[in-house]
Amino acid sequence: ASPWGPAPRSWKIEGKVTFPLQRLDLQGFVAETSPQRDPLQYDLFAAVDHVGSSPSVGHYTASCRRADGWWRFDDSRTEFLGGSGDEATAHRVLGEDNYMLLFQRRDAPPEIEMVREQSHKQPEHWPHVLSDGCTEWSFVDRSQSQSQRS
Repeated sequence: ASPWGPAPRSWKIEGKVTFPLQRLDLQGFVAETSPQRDPLQYDLFAAVDHVGSSPSVGHYTASCRRADGWWRFDDSRTEFLGGSGDEATAHRVLGEDNYMLLFQRRDAPPEIEMVREQSHKQPEHWPHVLSDGCTEWSFVDRSQSQSQRS
């Protein structure tokens, strides 16, 4: 028996979801009044697959997009699945065994050095846009920002 009590129950939800490998558009899920004005398009760059009856039992593999196309990684084995724009490749990457899907925003900087550090002290580096007429960021603590100006 564990000193922390019984392990939480977990189960696996099975089923297939359908979406594009490229240009998944999430703009329709953002409120029209949102300050987010950039296109919200994402490309799938990896999929983790699980074969087994529960999250704690079974086998995990990963399919990853590289410059030359999609590859599946399964322990010590690798398999080329096909080119990035190929529909047959999409069927090999997406399926009922997908456990986790990882997306990258299309307008994200390609080099890590181009990503400015985000912090509460530099909210302008967050991927938000100020609304017209707005002079302060809503998530900045006003008392803290007043003391920093003094």
